[in-house]
Amino acid sequence: MFENTCFGHFLHIPTNFIFQGNLVHNVLNREVWSENIDQELWFVVGGRPCRFSMIEFALITGLKMGPHVASADNVNQSLPLTLSWTELTSHDCVTVGKLHEYFVRKMWVNEDDSVSIRFAILLLLSRTLLGLTNDDIVDNLWFRLAENVNVFQSYPWGNLVWQAIFTSIVNNINTNAADLMTTSCIDLQQPQ
Repeated sequence: MFENTCFGHFLHIPTNFIFQGNLVHNVLNREVWSENIDQELWFVVGGRPCRFSMIEFALITGLKMGPHVASADNVNQSLPLTLSWTELTSHDCVTVGKLHEYFVRKMWVNEDDSVSIRFAILLLLSRTLLGLTNDDIVDNLWFRLAENVNVFQSYPWGNLVWQAIFTSIVNNINTNAADLMTTSCIDLQQPQ
């Protein structure tokens, strides 16, 4: 069932896949200035310019990108949530940790498998794709979207994931650049 969701293609990532952190670090260290700094990053690798934007991100991840009409304002708030969602979302806010705990404890045993798939996709989205921590809040909109499979499938989750990753990359580059400037400067006035 999970394979038929908008995140199902991630099941085909080889289990022996090894993330190459050093390679990513080296590419990030080769960033060059871009006029569209708020939309894309440019790097020089092997003497050639390389762009990383929403387009490349969509090609790499296979996530849907683009406009969508679903928002907290226009998702039908009057639709009843399934029993397990209602119990979980009866609190003011649901943390990723609470969502994970609920999933592990299989609190939906009296309901069909589609409920477990909903939990699985929300956990994959929050923990793996967005890198949220246990204390981060799960957006209530995601629960409403998960109630309607067609709406959930058509939602451009790639936009959300791209923005989180892009922001993280830019913040990391800026932090590392600031650290480099403060730790690597040589005082030319000091005699050797």
